[in-house]
Amino acid sequence: MADQASRGMTRTASARRAAESSRSAIWRASGRPAPASIPAARASALGYCGVSTPVRAQVSRLIWPSALRARWVRTWPRVQPGRRDGLATSASLSPAAVASSRLVEAAISALTVSMTVVEDLPTSALLARWCRGVVWPLVPWPHPLAKPPERGSDGGHLASFALLVHPEGQSDCLRKGWSAMASITLLVLGVLSLLAVANALHARRQWTVLMASWAASMLALEFAPLFLVLAAALTAWCVAAGALAGAAGWAGLVIMAVSWIGWIELIRRSLRCRGVLEAAGADVRLDPEQAPGEQLDPRPAPAPFPLSHVLLPFLMFRRRGVTRTGGIVYHEPPGRWRLKLDVYRPAGPAPAPRPGILQIHGGAWVMGSRREQGIPLCNHLAANGWVVLNADYGLSPKVTWPEHLIDLKRAVAWYREHAAEYGADPGFLCVTGGSAGGHLASMLALTPNRPEYQPGFEDVDTTIHAAVPFYGVYDWLGDMTRMPASRRLLERLVVKRRLADDREAYEKGSPVHWIGPDAPPFFVINGDVDTLTPVEEADRFVERLRAVSPRPVVLARLPGAQHAFDLLPSYRVARTLEAVERFLSAVHRHHLAGRDRGPGRDAVRQY
Repeated sequence: MADQASRGMTRTASARRAAESSRSAIWRASGRPAPASIPAARASALGYCGVSTPVRAQVSRLIWPSALRARWVRTWPRVQPGRRDGLATSASLSPAAVASSRLVEAAISALTVSMTVVEDLPTSALLARWCRGVVWPLVPWPHPLAKPPERGSDGGHLASFALLVHPEGQSDCLRKGWSAMASITLLVLGVLSLLAVANALHARRQWTVLMASWAASMLALEFAPLFLVLAAALTAWCVAAGALAGAAGWAGLVIMAVSWIGWIELIRRSLRCRGVLEAAGADVRLDPEQAPGEQLDPRPAPAPFPLSHVLLPFLMFRRRGVTRTGGIVYHEPPGRWRLKLDVYRPAGPAPAPRPGILQIHGGAWVMGSRREQGIPLCNHLAANGWVVLNADYGLSPKVTWPEHLIDLKRAVAWYREHAAEYGADPGFLCVTGGSAGGHLASMLALTPNRPEYQPGFEDVDTTIHAAVPFYGVYDWLGDMTRMPASRRLLERLVVKRRLADDREAYEKGSPVHWIGPDAPPFFVINGDVDTLTPVEEADRFVERLRAVSPRPVVLARLPGAQHAFDLLPSYRVARTLEAVERFLSAVHRHHLAGRDRGPGRDAVRQY
């Protein structure tokens, strides 16, 4: 036994001396002092693993085959006394981890420090076994710069989990890694930016991608300046990181430059909306005897839409000088949720009764809420002296048409009764809404005092003095029912009767059916790239209104505007809401002048 132990110790010593000689030759060739010959503090500063027992390492040369190749360093484990066998492993990280730059470097540094204090050999062996079984199988083999770890031949070893490289070599690795990652990032960002612009200019109408294409198009169209600035900033960051060192980076730069041209075109279309609104006559004079620029009631200049809301859309929920009273119950239908509304009004005292307007949210008659739609419009009108009601109504399939319209007429009845409590004029009320809300706003304006839509409150005056529908639906027998998805929506959820079985119900549900000479002034707003409601339907609705009604009918087809473009503040939204305020204020001024000329409800309607 003693002889066997002696022979084993001799073989171990011989292997150790051979390993020491080989390692010394490697360190002499690298030009760096061997770890055993320098102080522990300096060894740590030079990037070695251990502080008290430095680990000898060999720095491999970097070959750069692709963007996500990492530097792989083969460590030379230190022999641990008292162990007959062990595992030799290579300190390496996956390409994705190396690409994470500073975070990976910090993690490696922390891991290096922690491994210097590991004295529990079974635990170290367990970690080494985990590294062999989990980390290395993730590496795509064969790898051009590394080989899988092999079992050592000279006794027990402590697995090294630190990335041991020369500081200059590590900097070079990170620099080239950042450069390749930046090249691919710039290429991907360029493609995404170009696709966003293309979708904004030509949104898809196929039902399989309709909603996704609409949402992406609406955001790109309304926030084109922000996207352009973001794209430029990301491009500058990628170029500064060395993206132009590879062909992918140059390709990404060219694609990104082309997308910038598209973003600039979208911005140009948004800027044109002001001229379109002025040409449409949004600031109308309802009285032929009124001189241009003359005001029937002296008032201060209207408050402009705040620029801060355009730059930071999340500020739209707060507007200086506006008070909001929320959650007011205006009707409790049996078997359904209570119907509520919010009241927006100026914060100061009212020298005279203020005009009122009812805002109706959209959502295809089956979804939507007062909490998420019409917020910029409510705040802007309230800041200019209006009392705004933002009301909920019953939604399908819980309710069946025309219960949606009946609920909103109850909101009008509530306004007549409680307007004075909020400083509003109970004798003057306008209406506005978007999409399905635009349909309901038009129905409210065109069906005043209809008994079939006012069950139980037939004696309440539900007259509307002006309507401002946004991208509304005006004919259920037109393009709406020609689209299969829209027709199924109406037949199965809203009307709950087939068009072939009850055509009259669809006719009565269409605002175009109710157009007559007593129609109030209309300001119809649509976008020319709306993919959810046909723009031509609004044109036909306005054409028929102008042919029948003697009162002003304004049509604004906004260039580059998508469906629901007014959900969030933007430059186009700001200019549109300012035009809406001018139109409604002109109607209100004429209302005041008509009331002064003679009493009675009919006198108010004489234009």
